[in-house]
Amino acid sequence: MDLKTPDKKEWTFLNSFNYGYGLLLTLGHGAKIPETTTGQVFALLYCIFGVPLFFGTIAIIMAHCVMPILATKMVTKSRRILLLQLVIIIYIAWNLCTAVFLYYQVFEDFWFSIFTAFFTGLTIQTPSASKFTPCTLLTLLVASTISAGIVILGFIIAASAYCPSIGVVKEIRSAADEANAPPKFTVIVDQAGDSKLAPATE
Repeated sequence: MDLKTPDKKEWTFLNSFNYGYGLLLTLGHGAKIPETTTGQVFALLYCIFGVPLFFGTIAIIMAHCVMPILATKMVTKSRRILLLQLVIIIYIAWNLCTAVFLYYQVFEDFWFSIFTAFFTGLTIQTPSASKFTPCTLLTLLVASTISAGIVILGFIIAASAYCPSIGVVKEIRSAADEANAPPKFTVIVDQAGDSKLAPATE
């Protein structure tokens, strides 16, 4: 009896979701494209507007996560460089975890799994995309999203350490100055000539 295996090019919900998610990440998916001209035009417009919004949203989330840390005066340039090194270590460790997943689920070749994990995280292409099932492809897309978030976090920390004139860094520093500004007081003298300090009101 012949068993019919699922066609990876069939437009099931999971395959369609993976395709749309992959367009946002700009990852390649082999020869799979929408069959109609309308679908292809929509995919093109979806990429033009979706990719900047997607990565911009990740950048905003990462910036808001790291700003409270960078906005303290205790975080000097040397500590920001140390924080950047920690982010690099986290990035490498995350890709190694992705490689372990690929080793057990897809390739059974650890070195090729490492290559695929780092190649997908660093570039805009998925090697051997035909070997992925829809579930493993979705997992790889999520892993790539986290990798992109870690890379953007590294860029933000590097900018705060090496490029202090950038607008975001100025906002961080102004927030730090406001948070660490000394308290202001006014001197109040009553009718008896006694004086006392009171918090200044703006």
